[in-house]
Amino acid sequence: DSGKVVINFWATWCGPCVRELPYFIQADSALPSGVSFIFLSFDFPSKAKAVQKYIKKNQLPGKHYQMSSTDLSTFIDGVHKNWQGSIPYTIVLTKHGRKNHEGAFETYTDLMNFITK
Repeated sequence: DSGKVVINFWATWCGPCVRELPYFIQADSALPSGVSFIFLSFDFPSKAKAVQKYIKKNQLPGKHYQMSSTDLSTFIDGVHKNWQGSIPYTIVLTKHGRKNHEGAFETYTDLMNFITK
């Protein structure tokens, strides 16, 4: 399982995103150290302080980035040509390839199955 990267696109204003974030916190504790998390917030750059405060308050694991571009369509097409840009959106990258999941995970088990299977 080592060398696995989980990337999650989210925003503080996105209800389904916020509801599933605790599953990522739980998964970070349960998974081996070779699994790393990257979170990319779609909040406006002007909301950077609020996003950082949210990350700190909720102790989100991993590395955190925030969109600075306003040209989201080019970015979204670069991530995956079939992605419409709705969030949450999660990608798992391994040396064997990638898996994409559009929409929120309903349960912690759903997220863990997506990451580990």
